Amino acid sequence: MDVLNLTPDSFSDGGKFQSVETAVSQVCLMLSEGADIIDIGAQYTRPFASRISAEEELDRLIPVLEAVLEIPELEGKFLSVDTFYSKVASEAVNKGAHLIKDVSAGQLRLQHA
Repeated sequence: MDVLNLTPDSFSDGGKFQSVETAVSQVCLMLSEGADIIDIGAQYTRPFASRISAEEELDRLIPVLEAVLEIPELEGKFLSVDTFYSKVASEAVNKGAHLIKDVSAGQLRLQHA
């Protein structure tokens, strides 16, 4: 599993993947290095981070999700979306995501924004 963070100030990658093009390039690299699952997160999950709305999360996520799903090398792999909003989870699955990862372990109950 490899993780793509779409947040502007990600602690792990410094917000490098703010455009669809850079995000797709990174996913292609991840797949070429053997990732079988790509997990995309568009919401801050670090402790004490300010939450963004479901709408803002969707604005970050959906263009990248749609583009990543078009990558031929994704065939036979899994695409996961990291969210705790039910609206985001539902939209991601409708667009083609295979898995939903809730980092709150259900504690936020996939709440609505």
